[in-house]
This record gives sequence, C-alpha cells and structure tokens, in this order.
Amino acid sequence: MRYLLLLFALSLFSALGAQNIPTLKFIEGGTHIHGGGYQFAVKDYYLVLLGNDSTYTAMNADQTVIGEIPGFNNPERRVTCASFYMSETEITNAQYRYFLLDSLLNSEERKGLETKLKAAKKASAETKRAAWQPLIQKAGAVGLLPDSMCWARDFVFGYNDPLVKNYFWHDAFSAYPVVGVTWDQANAYCQWLTEYENRERAKQGKPLQPAYRLPTEAEWEYAAKARTLETETTTGVRRLYPWSGRSVLDEKGRFRANIKTDHGDYIGDNYEYTAPVKSFAANEFGLYDMAGNVSEWCLDVMRFNSRESLSDLDFQGIRNPAGRQVGPQLFQSGPENVETTEQRVVKGGSWADYKYAAMSGSRMGHGQNQSGSRIGFRVAMIKMGSPIPAEF
Repeated sequence: MRYLLLLFALSLFSALGAQNIPTLKFIEGGTHIHGGGYQFAVKDYYLVLLGNDSTYTAMNADQTVIGEIPGFNNPERRVTCASFYMSETEITNAQYRYFLLDSLLNSEERKGLETKLKAAKKASAETKRAAWQPLIQKAGAVGLLPDSMCWARDFVFGYNDPLVKNYFWHDAFSAYPVVGVTWDQANAYCQWLTEYENRERAKQGKPLQPAYRLPTEAEWEYAAKARTLETETTTGVRRLYPWSGRSVLDEKGRFRANIKTDHGDYIGDNYEYTAPVKSFAANEFGLYDMAGNVSEWCLDVMRFNSRESLSDLDFQGIRNPAGRQVGPQLFQSGPENVETTEQRVVKGGSWADYKYAAMSGSRMGHGQNQSGSRIGFRVAMIKMGSPIPAEF
C-alpha cells in the first residue's frame, strides 16, 4: 500500500512539480551558412510563399502546393553566433502548466488542486478537467491560457473536439509540446522561468543566471543544423535538415521527423498530430524536434530577406516585450499587405507541414498575437563567463 501511495505521490509531483523545468543544452558558438530555404507568411490561415517579385504561391489549409515551388528564396549568408544554451525539447504541456501553477496559485489553492486531482485520479475525463478549473479560469483571466480552440479553428472539417477538451490539461498529453500559445505568452513564460530559477538559486546561495528568452532566428537555425562553416566548406554540402543527408527518411525508410508525409496523410510518420517530445532522434547538439512536431517562435520580427537587403546591410534591432534592444538582425521590409511589424519569425515546420517548411533554412511569419495548433516554442539563454559549459 505504501508503495502504491509513493507511486501516486511521484506521479502527482511529476504533473505539478518543480522538475517540470526545461533542460538546457550548451551550444558552442560558431559560423554557419544561414538561410537556403523558403520564406512563408501566414494570411487568413493560408501559407503564402514569398517571392522576390511580389508573386505568391498560395497554399491551402493543408499546405498543398498549388503549382511548382520555385527555387529557395531565402538567400544564404554567413552568420556567426556566440555560445548560448537552448532547451533540449519544445516546452511541454506539463512545463507550461507548472508555469501557470507557480505564478497564479497560492499555497492553499495548490493544495486544493492537488486534493481534487487525487480524488479524480480514476474518474472520468470531465471530472479530471473540472479539477483544473480554478487554474484554467485564472489563466484565462490574465491572458496566459493556451487557446485550445485552435484545434477546431485550424481544421474546420475535422473532428478535433477531444483535442480541444483534453490536449492541454490531461496528464496523457503532459509530454506533448504546448500549442495555442502566442509569441507574447511564450515571452511571459520566459520571464517567469527567469524569476523562478533565480529565486531557487538564491535560496541555495548560487549566483543568479542570465534571463531566459526565445532564441533569435540565427541561433535557432545554427542549433538546428548543428553544423559549422568549416564543416560545410570542407564537404561542400549544405545541411537542409537537422540531420545529415537531404532526405526526410532514414536508411530504413522511416521518417526522421513528425511532418505531413503526403497530401491528406498525417499519419505516415506514425503520429496523427503532435508527438511526445523525444519521439524522434536528437541532432548532434542533443536537441529534439528541430524539424517537425511543432513550429517554434523566434525572437525576431519577420521581414522578407532578399539578396539586395543583405548586401545593403539593412540592420534593425530586435526588441523584447519590454522594449529593450537585445541584439541586431538583418531585415528587409516585405509586401505591406502580408508582413507587418507584428509578424514574428517561426521556424522548424510542424506535424501538419510538408518537408519544405521543416527545412532548417525555411522561415515563416506569423502574427505575434495569434496562435495555432502547429506552433509552440523552446527557450534559450546566452552563455556568460567561462567558456567551459556549466551544468543545468
């Protein structure tokens, strides 16, 4: 009996506990060939393939290409990144729930939630959902609750009611990437995580650490490719994905990432929608799902890159939600009817995207106040001090 109680306590701690903090991987800085993929923009739930001449190739809600895809329109250039850290997986439902739990509930409310969850352990899904209502209501009131309706909104003709009701809060989805979060909500998570980690470090007498944030586009792509300029120059081969070779299939014919495998086929990779993190192999930096599963928010404002803009060195500062400049990035203004200052860069492709969007050099623009069933995020942190990586 004690053993069973211990198992339950551990499972409850797993659902609510402080170990639901992302694990960071050290990314040693270097130079890589940035770009070399496609540039997309989201408009009315359609993807628009940006071209150099204001001619677009429309893609429907399933992202089926209408006509021929032109050559890569995201110009290649050399980019150098300083050393940094990045979370080894996309932020999961459990990790985001713990953010809401720690920041919105006091100790008495947390005890009440734990009691209700314990009572509902073997109850129906509706009873379990009811146990989470105090947290759901508070998160909704302050604008931090993921938009579960994205499952119905993104796929009007699909029966996604179970995902609408269960995806975020049910423990069966704890290890799945959180979706339905806006760029602003992802930044709110980063701010909380910084405060939480430094609060815990202060208790242990440890020095405070730099702030968590979303990765820049340059950092994200460098981490995804896990390839330096020297290696690419030696081989003469550009890496399209977070693995060697230019195929999305491995040597046994299995998909290397959770992507849409064919028109109308979402399950060719064994997952109908998102997959639990770490379901596919990590890249050389130890990062999982840098292609597919969910696309990921980056810090940057989305601007259409062209060779002209890059040669003219059109610099613009990246600014975080508080308005503080945190780094330079190359931008170029795009068509006014597609790109705005509220468009942010999204990278990596998703479970509902074809391989074109999953290429490391591809990029998508998405409104920072919008969310979807295909977009999540991971966190990053600059490396300061000794070049020897610290343990996290």
